[in-house]
Amino acid sequence: MLLFLSEALSLRSKLCLSDTKVYFKLRKQILMKERSLADFSISELLIYLQTSQNLPKMLSLLFVSFVVPLGLPLVIVTMILYPQIVLTRHFWTSQQINQVQLNELNKNKIILKQLLEINKNFVNQLPIEFSQLSKLNNLPKIEELSFLQLYLLKRLYKVSPLSFGSNALIQHIYILQLLDQKMLGDQNKTLSGDELRLHLYLRKLNYDKMDIESMRILLNKWLQNCSELPLSTYAFSPCLLQK
Repeated sequence: MLLFLSEALSLRSKLCLSDTKVYFKLRKQILMKERSLADFSISELLIYLQTSQNLPKMLSLLFVSFVVPLGLPLVIVTMILYPQIVLTRHFWTSQQINQVQLNELNKNKIILKQLLEINKNFVNQLPIEFSQLSKLNNLPKIEELSFLQLYLLKRLYKVSPLSFGSNALIQHIYILQLLDQKMLGDQNKTLSGDELRLHLYLRKLNYDKMDIESMRILLNKWLQNCSELPLSTYAFSPCLLQK
């Protein structure tokens, strides 16, 4: 049993390290202007997006483990009992990943409601249908949003609230839209249930109680209608579509 756990931990650690290496490689390529975000593949965009969100957790884990007195024993106990709190997704089971995603999506309902209340004057009737998203042309640009709107959107998309201004949020939305554009087509027919749940979660679309076919239909509707939207409309779409 211990051997099995050790091997599993080793494998998951390698996966985490591999993604981290890829992330910093991609960052270097961007900084050196060797490639742009648009040049990245779907898998590279997913790694870039998710690892950037995991880095604060990884750095916090290292700090607590090696700087805080008695931090390492506390971290070890928490890793065993609640891996989703201190470890990245690489160490979670499929069930834990799904539960974390659903919990967050359900908590996001409060944020979506707040965003909806703030922007109700820009849309005549809510919620709207996917086909109506492209007709919205009066939503404020992301860089023109109020501090509260920017804060709520950063919370929604798990962009660090400490990031200065709107640039980090704009980049996050841009990456999501690049994913949409690259995922358009028949390849979505082969996505597994876990992959569908991940893609809906990243786009903040609640898939609670949906079967695989319903999730696939929802994702395809999103891809077909949102891949060319203005970034601001894209960012607000989850709250505009919420029923």
